[in-house]
Amino acid sequence: VRSSGDEMHMWGSIDEIDAIKAARNGANGEYLWFRRGKQAYVVTDPALLARALEATRQTDEPERRMEELEAQMEPHERKMELLEERMDALSDDSEPTSRAIAAERQMEILGRKQEELARRQEKLAQQQEDAEGDEELIAQLARQMETLGEQHDELGRLMDEQAKVVDEEYGRIEVRQAPMQALSREMELASEPMEALGEQMEAQSRVVEKASARVERELRKIIDEAIARKLAIPLAARASVPRVKAP
Repeated sequence: VRSSGDEMHMWGSIDEIDAIKAARNGANGEYLWFRRGKQAYVVTDPALLARALEATRQTDEPERRMEELEAQMEPHERKMELLEERMDALSDDSEPTSRAIAAERQMEILGRKQEELARRQEKLAQQQEDAEGDEELIAQLARQMETLGEQHDELGRLMDEQAKVVDEEYGRIEVRQAPMQALSREMELASEPMEALGEQMEAQSRVVEKASARVERELRKIIDEAIARKLAIPLAARASVPRVKAP
């Protein structure tokens, strides 16, 4: 923890933040805080703190570069968020209307009726074939066939009316989808620099992780040395330990 108390290099759980900041109450300047098991310690020895600070500098440049990439990514992310909001608004206006849905349902009903009529016409045609020579029956069947034909024509007319409604409604949707397609292309173009930056950030993240691992190893050595040299002060005993001013 640096002397200001607002800057720190940390490895571990953020759940420890309050305990780390609380340790500042008895510290003067910089200090190193760590926990072994259930016991928390601080180190204020200037030489060990200097080594700890030098170790943490290994992550300064990689983290600075990562911050630069994040700053470059931020305006692209804001732009993409605005584009997505526009796309959401357009999507709400591209769903089939209730009129189109009703027309499609009506067409399904009419289609089933046409199928039923077709079966009845096929059956009558077979009866006409079987009634060869029976002029009266043939005439009767012909009248029935004519009636079915008229019904079939009426169903066809009604089907055409509903099909026209569907075409009109989906034509309107297609017109509304044109700006969506243009916006989709705009989003694709906007995503290209984000993808490139994302790859750089991923690579830089690996650099940061490696540097962080090196720092952690060095800090563990410093902590082990502090314990061995009795320079690691258990927090409960710190009140009796003279404060050491950091350089």
